[in-house]
Amino acid sequence: MEDNKPAEATRFYFINPNGLQLLSDGGSFSEFCAEASRISVDHLGISEHNLDSHQSNVKRICHDVARRAFDFYRIAMSSSDTPTETMFKPGGTLSLTIGSMTARIKETGLDPMGRWSYTKFKGTRGKIITVITAYQVCDSPVTTATNKKSRPVAAQQASMMRQQGITGTHPRKQFSKDLLSFLQACKNQREEILLAGDFNEALGTNISGMTKICTDLGLVDILRNHHGTKDTPTYVRGSTRIDYALATPQVAAACTTCGYEPFQHRFTGNQRGMFLDFDTNALFGSATVELSTPAEREFNSRDRACNRQYIEAKFEYLTAHHWFERLSASHIETTHDPAIAESLDRDWLRASKHAANKVKKKPRCPFSHKLTEARKKKSVLPRIVSQTTLMVDFSASIAHFSRHGYSFLIPTSLLECKQQLHKVQAEIRKIERDAVHYRLDEQQRRIADLLASGKPGDANRIKHQIKAEEIKAMYRKI
Repeated sequence: MEDNKPAEATRFYFINPNGLQLLSDGGSFSEFCAEASRISVDHLGISEHNLDSHQSNVKRICHDVARRAFDFYRIAMSSSDTPTETMFKPGGTLSLTIGSMTARIKETGLDPMGRWSYTKFKGTRGKIITVITAYQVCDSPVTTATNKKSRPVAAQQASMMRQQGITGTHPRKQFSKDLLSFLQACKNQREEILLAGDFNEALGTNISGMTKICTDLGLVDILRNHHGTKDTPTYVRGSTRIDYALATPQVAAACTTCGYEPFQHRFTGNQRGMFLDFDTNALFGSATVELSTPAEREFNSRDRACNRQYIEAKFEYLTAHHWFERLSASHIETTHDPAIAESLDRDWLRASKHAANKVKKKPRCPFSHKLTEARKKKSVLPRIVSQTTLMVDFSASIAHFSRHGYSFLIPTSLLECKQQLHKVQAEIRKIERDAVHYRLDEQQRRIADLLASGKPGDANRIKHQIKAEEIKAMYRKI
């Protein structure tokens, strides 16, 4: 897949990362968002994120990360209703719509058992395209584990099925039945369908599973349709294709480019990423309108602490300017005076701007070579660990992340590699806290090197850059 998406294309990307590591700073989800932005993904589908999406802390971190990464976004996360003591909960799906594509969203939704999430997009003349990210459990006996910290996905779903009075049925069979019912309802509403994810089932191996859904609804296997009958194993330890995309004929015909990427090419995990580029006009009936970038906002209305600061600052400003007394007096006046209304409106706007300046949003981390190298090391080391433990060649993926070179030595043992991975994760958090100082130190060293090399013009350009960044930081405080 080319990193640069064609201007007339809409890009979908689906992958099972075998779990997201969600730290306070976003963890691997932050890396997913950064890479999705870099390769111009419009809709990202993640199967098996292994997070309890019902926990407020999980929602907060995911939304904070997405807000920092994108100007516009919409998230639909699913997981079972089974309670957990930590953020970790096996299974679940995530559908993330990015950028101007959010303007096409009609609605989002999810399955209460966490088996799929969906987004409905609007096209021209009432056209609706429903995009579903799904995850089906493995074909293995359902365990009776009761440990809430690590209850398997199948056990969670079986427990919820028993609560609904469904017994003696494997969660896979119920998945096929419920998904078929959901998709049939979509088709009855004359909606187009794009279904993708990790199904843990090769097409054609189970006539009552995904094969039946594909046959009953007349869905097209997009990747096989484009690349022929040869199946590419999508699981690192498997030999069959268990990740695929099915669509109604009209959606499939709009697909211009699609394919599977090498293991761990962009994201860590044991399964291949799957991309699909569609002709936007053919898919939706018109080009997607580019949303204008919002003005620099000083705070986020979903942040409760910021809301409190904003309201208090605005109330203080209005009180100091006797705004409430003037408003009450204007109601008593028997004659209409437009000047009074204009002055009230003007001071209300000034109060809003004043309060917004008192509340600051979290700035993005300034660039520094030290931070870039640390992040590169954090991308390479997990792939080396996976290559050693899985006995699979990930050299192409490692080369992709190391294409501009790296300044660290590759560990000679698995234990040392894991130790360095933990160390670099802590190092990244430390660098991000002091990113401004690291950047300034690097700029000062660069200036000294340029002056020593007899290049005062280049040194002056960096000095001007430092001055501009200082002025920007000053105005941010005003």
